[in-house]
Amino acid sequence: MFGSKKMEYRELLDVIKNTEGGIYKRIDENRELLQLLLEEHPDLLKNKPWIERWILATDNYLISLLRHTELPLSKPGDPQMPRPFPTTVRK
Repeated sequence: MFGSKKMEYRELLDVIKNTEGGIYKRIDENRELLQLLLEEHPDLLKNKPWIERWILATDNYLISLLRHTELPLSKPGDPQMPRPFPTTVRK
């Protein structure tokens, strides 16, 4: 039983690390999207603040998932990945 749980964890970790560019890429692109909206369409975020909350919720989810693995919070070999969370409209 323990061996199968260990295998399941390794398989799950492989999905987290590699699917669609892996978790670091997913966090980075989520933050990049918010940065793009802040720079190119700040009025959209001011008028529809829930968009920022959706992006923040996704970021919180992915960071929480990452913290529950053995992986570090930044990509090994690339400490700039993922980028910092952008300064937001509300700040």
